[in-house]
Amino acid sequence: VIVIAATNRPEMIDPALLRSGRFERVLHVPPPDEESIREILKIHTDGMPIGKFSLDDMAKPLAGYTGVDIEAICREAALIAMRAKRKTITRKHFEEAIDRVRPTVTPQMMEYYEKLQSMLTSGLDSIRRNNDGLRGIESV
Repeated sequence: VIVIAATNRPEMIDPALLRSGRFERVLHVPPPDEESIREILKIHTDGMPIGKFSLDDMAKPLAGYTGVDIEAICREAALIAMRAKRKTITRKHFEEAIDRVRPTVTPQMMEYYEKLQSMLTSGLDSIRRNNDGLRGIESV
């Protein structure tokens, strides 16, 4: 059995859960990069009637958005087009959707997670050096 868990509050994880044989690996998953955003846009617009514009151009304004945020933007753009009784989804619909859907991870949260990751990584290196039984944690 493999269990995968996700949290926005990694500092709240009980250290007992991080012992060998339990949740042995802790990974920080940052928001997608520009190339990944393009791929996420392609996935969530597959089958949608997209107008004559490049979805690739929409990747830059979505820096800092998570995959689920991007999915919500695609849905919102489709709803905006539908309400306007348009047969295709235009750049304007996407821009309006971006204005409506805020990123779930704020810059302050990213800074916090990066500091926490650095702190956890430093702590894990120290633990490994002291041979404290947490060898299974390879990265944070």
